[in-house]
Amino acid sequence: MNDIPLTPPKTPAISVAHERLAKLEGYLQSDPANPHLLADTFEQALITGEFSRAQVHLNTAQSLSMDRQAWGFREASLLMANRRFEEAGTILMALARELGAHPVLEYNLAQIDFIGADYAACRKRLLPWMSGAVETPIADGDATALSLDNMRMLWLRSLHHLRALKEAWAWIEENKAVALTPEANGVASMIALDVNQPEAALRLSGQALLAMPTQVEAMVTQASLALAQRDAPKARELLGQVLERSPNEGRAWSALGFAGMLELRFDEACKDFEKAVSLMPGHIGTWHGLGWAFVMQRDLSSARRAFEVALELDRNFAESHGGLAVVLVMQRQTAAAQEHIERAIRLDRRAVSAGYAQALLSGEAADAAAVQRLAHRLLGQRDAPLGGKMSQWLPPILRR
Repeated sequence: MNDIPLTPPKTPAISVAHERLAKLEGYLQSDPANPHLLADTFEQALITGEFSRAQVHLNTAQSLSMDRQAWGFREASLLMANRRFEEAGTILMALARELGAHPVLEYNLAQIDFIGADYAACRKRLLPWMSGAVETPIADGDATALSLDNMRMLWLRSLHHLRALKEAWAWIEENKAVALTPEANGVASMIALDVNQPEAALRLSGQALLAMPTQVEAMVTQASLALAQRDAPKARELLGQVLERSPNEGRAWSALGFAGMLELRFDEACKDFEKAVSLMPGHIGTWHGLGWAFVMQRDLSSARRAFEVALELDRNFAESHGGLAVVLVMQRQTAAAQEHIERAIRLDRRAVSAGYAQALLSGEAADAAAVQRLAHRLLGQRDAPLGGKMSQWLPPILRR
């Protein structure tokens, strides 16, 4: 197992990588059965994306009956690079049965789970390693250490996708002494934001960006924190940089939607939220943002659909019931609205949107000034989803 490399290897500048591959292949012509040279050449071909050349070297090693386990892992690495994940998983599982639990193998298997969007399977696979239930081998040195670093990143990403935020935050708090990679710190910062720990979100995102100035999740966190401070221009600047690098980053589009809401640009907000939910259809907070943006546009049928989708995702979320109740009041469906108001209050006595819907029913929110007073009374010092307090966040939107 000591000879098993990591996937993916670190990538040098592409021209240097190709030069090194050419040199190694030249040496290999003089010594074609050298096992270490053949392994190095295969790895270099994988690094440069020369998968057909990597396959040639793999075939050579297999024809020479070289270390079956090590080259089995390399074959799985090549299959993963070619996005043939099911075949790679079959090889890795066979190796795991032979060799037992090992972080290099388990990380790659967890990668396959994650890439296939089976976040629950990824979590289950990584749980023994993240909980300390498995004794980490001290052999393999850097390979084990790097695999564990990557496991932590993948663990947090999986929990975030599963919306297991309490579990994720508890793990982060329990492992403060563990040095996380910039990627893991970036994901941790988003989790901190989602559990309304803005100071921790700022610290974790700062650590990520100090080591990796373009770390996507950390930049999204910093943009969200800027929105909490009502600094939409700063947020837009950060989010623009994120989307240049990662145009399908759903959280960035969602944050842009909230920037549009903050600036009262509701048509633009709707478009950004719609892009966001197309990329992450399971994110309830973005469906809420889209629903409220449609309310501000007086597109009640679309707003109703957004809140209904949020309810389909989780019927025990008070603000989804409350948001739908607001739309139903505006559609003059008072009996249905009252049912959702009551359900929201049973779930959360302080449900903001339910209180707003009730005020609409009673006529308390009859004009803009009344809405402004109502917002402060309802929201008080409740924590906002992007940091800060709700009374700082929503009144400009409700004023419309």
